[in-house]
Amino acid sequence: MENFKFNSMKVETTKLKKVSSYAKMKDASTQSVYNWIEAGIVNSVTIDGVTFIIMDDEAEEKEKTK
Repeated sequence: MENFKFNSMKVETTKLKKVSSYAKMKDASTQSVYNWIEAGIVNSVTIDGVTFIIMDDEAEEKEKTK
């Protein structure tokens, strides 16, 4: 039997936004957001099969002003 070693990583969940929510915020399609992820335009993390956008400080400020 194999032993697996997991590396732990802490992510502040308040800085995560689902792709669909991010797309609505940017007035874009979800496919566009996935394309931005592939192109390296936005940072993302996948947790349990769900992809989240990692919000930077600038994006958070724009959302707060809405």
